[in-house]
Amino acid sequence: MDWQEILHPIDHIVHQQTGKHLTDLQTAILKGVLKGQRYATIAQQYGCSIGHIKDTSYQLWQILSLALGEPVHKTNLRTTLERQALNLVHPP
Repeated sequence: MDWQEILHPIDHIVHQQTGKHLTDLQTAILKGVLKGQRYATIAQQYGCSIGHIKDTSYQLWQILSLALGEPVHKTNLRTTLERQALNLVHPP
């Protein structure tokens, strides 16, 4: 699954839950995680601390978990999004 295919639906989900669109950092986290990168690598590329990446990721996983109705975290993001692909492409 290519991150570009799901970025718009994820942004839509985040906007529905929070009233805000994905931030640049949240987008960088999603791209990095879908590419299999570690938080340290994402932090280095984005120019911030690992702690900031972890905190922002935690908030993002909580938003997605609530919206998708199942736990979402770094290690299951890809499979959760693949499983939810129909709903992401065609939200109910």
